[in-house]
Amino acid sequence: MVGLFDVDGTILDSMGIYENLGRIYLEDKGIIADESLNDILYPMTFAQSAQYLQERYDLADSINDIILSLQRYLYHYYKNEVPLKEGIIDIFNILKNKDYSLYIVSSSAKELINISFQRLKIIHYFNDILTCDDLQLNKDEQFYKEILKYIHKNANECILFEDNAYSALSAKQCGIKVIGIKDQYARENIESIADIYIQNWRDLNEDSFNNSR
Repeated sequence: MVGLFDVDGTILDSMGIYENLGRIYLEDKGIIADESLNDILYPMTFAQSAQYLQERYDLADSINDIILSLQRYLYHYYKNEVPLKEGIIDIFNILKNKDYSLYIVSSSAKELINISFQRLKIIHYFNDILTCDDLQLNKDEQFYKEILKYIHKNANECILFEDNAYSALSAKQCGIKVIGIKDQYARENIESIADIYIQNWRDLNEDSFNNSR
């Protein structure tokens, strides 16, 4: 069997930095952000966010400079601060004891995954790290089909661990079983999509995987 793991909101308790990145940037400049800023920036790319910040707050920095600043905040956070979700190490150990192969399947930058995993001493659990940038795809159905080809496994040999409803649905459409975990910053309902939905990693134990297909 294979365990496919998302990173942000699943392994790492990291979604808060994305929710507040624009606000942090403005606060460092002594600017008070609008209360609605997080909601406005949520669906935007870095470039779109930088353009919005520049125009809305009349910033002298170029869009490229704003993007670089946002990226520096992220790099520092992942390198020095981002925590694991409580109980996730126990899940890694259970799966490894059951001879699962573990892979990262993420839309996050591989550099950020590597620096955080090295600090948190979890990189050795994984056979490989596969990202959207690697495959040049969003986390849609085709993304998971390419993952299955890469690891030479059928969908019914895999379990995805995920906090995002869109990614979970894409995997389900490929026939991959999904264990959905709650994240406080999630904006979509994964509970109705996942085969198993948990509030936290402590909700799973060794018996949870005994009947995995």
